[in-house]
This record gives sequence, C-alpha cells and structure tokens, in this order.
Amino acid sequence: MYSNLQPYVIDRKPPMGAVRNPHLSINRGIVGDWLMNEGSGNIFDLSGNGHTGTLNGNVGWGTGKFGSALNFPGAAGDYVTSGYHNQLRLVSGTMICWFKTSASDDNNIISLFYDVSNRTRLLMVSTGVLQAYSKIGGSTISFFQGTIDYQDDIWHQVALTWGSDKAAIYVDGLLVASENGDERLNWAVSPRIELGYYSPSGYEWDGLIDSPMFFNRASSASEIALLYREPFCGFRWPNIVQLAAYVAAGAGSPILQMDHFGGGMVA
Repeated sequence: MYSNLQPYVIDRKPPMGAVRNPHLSINRGIVGDWLMNEGSGNIFDLSGNGHTGTLNGNVGWGTGKFGSALNFPGAAGDYVTSGYHNQLRLVSGTMICWFKTSASDDNNIISLFYDVSNRTRLLMVSTGVLQAYSKIGGSTISFFQGTIDYQDDIWHQVALTWGSDKAAIYVDGLLVASENGDERLNWAVSPRIELGYYSPSGYEWDGLIDSPMFFNRASSASEIALLYREPFCGFRWPNIVQLAAYVAAGAGSPILQMDHFGGGMVA
C-alpha cells in the first residue's frame, strides 16, 4: 500500500534501499536505472531488470551532481557496459543522464550498441554540439544535432527521445533539437548499454556521468522537464525512520511532498 504523499528530498539522491513508486506515471516503462550510490565497484540497476553496469579500464568515482558519479578518463578501454539483452531492443525510447566535462574532443556519453551496423549513439558530444545518430541493420535512421556550450565544466542534464512521430534532444529540461517523422527503431539483434564509449574505440568520454536512465517509450516534454527540476520525484522511501535519519543528516535540507498521481511537488 502506498501513501499518496511520499516524501523525498530534492537536492540529494535517495539512500540505498529507496525504490521508485510503480504507481507514478513518471516511472512507466523504466528498463534501466542507475542511481550510482555505490561509490565503488560496479553500478546496480534499480529497475529490477538486472542490467548491472560493469566498469572497465580506469573508470573511477567522483563527485556527481547530487552525490557520487562515475569519472571517465577519456582513454581507450575506459567505459561501462551492461550485458546484451533483448529487452534493450527499444523501438521507442528515452535515454537520460547528467554529465559534466571541459573536454573539447568528440566524446560519446551514452548509447545502445550491438555492432557497427547496429548502434544508436545517443547524446554524442562533438565540439560544442550534441548529436544523435542511429544505424540499424546498416541503414541510418536519424542524425541531428543541437548546439550548447556543454564544455563549461558545469553539470547538465541531457535526454534523447525517439518514437512514432519524432526524435528529440533535450538539455536541462528544454528541447534543443528534433527531427519529425517515424523515428521508431527496428532492432533485429539485442544491444547492450554503453556509458562513456562508442564501439569501436575512439570516442571515449572525458568527464563525469551521473544517474542514467532508460525507458521503453518516448517520455513527454513535460516529463523530461520534471525530471530536470525534480530528478528523484519518482522515488518512495522504505520507512519513515530511514527518511527522518536521512533528512537529519542533511543539515536541514527541505522535505518536499510527492503527488502520488502526478509525480510532482505539492504544498
């Protein structure tokens, strides 16, 4: 049984053990969810689908937007992957994460990959431009870009959605680029998730990545904006004792209430 007022804290990640409220529409269709609370080792998939992210090379840990995050040195062999899985054959989907960098080289933030003929390089960064590129079965599906000064060593949230009517890139909750038309993908193979890397090597990410999520649907513009303003609005807490201790440790961070039906703040 879920209370319709589930409290959460807006400026810090929920603690280990917090889970997303399955009754909230904002959580519909999550297939991968990495809060990156671990601080060491591999990253656990909170979606319950077992897409554990395995750290390769010299990927380490650093200070994230809201807590711990993964730090990518930008060298060959430094990346994070999940296993290949048919659940990741996302016909329509959303990829979303936070990133921070001051690098000027071409770098890949997040992608789905099977081989060079079947890959979706989403949120590709290239000299001040965010790019999206999909090739399925050897055929290019979409390529578009949005300009933003991302090399400012400031945290940004980026999201890419694709589906039956268009693909779109959002930065910090706002639409920056889109391509109209049928942007659904037709995977014949099962890809894996890659963070900070595009196979083959040559586009390794140099910077930080925090809290990536994957959905099996194209999230709406209002949902993307909400996840920018209130990144943890979809979480509920295991018990009030844990919540009280967490808030007390935060030296007075405000408690907000989550509308059970809409996933946003209420008074």
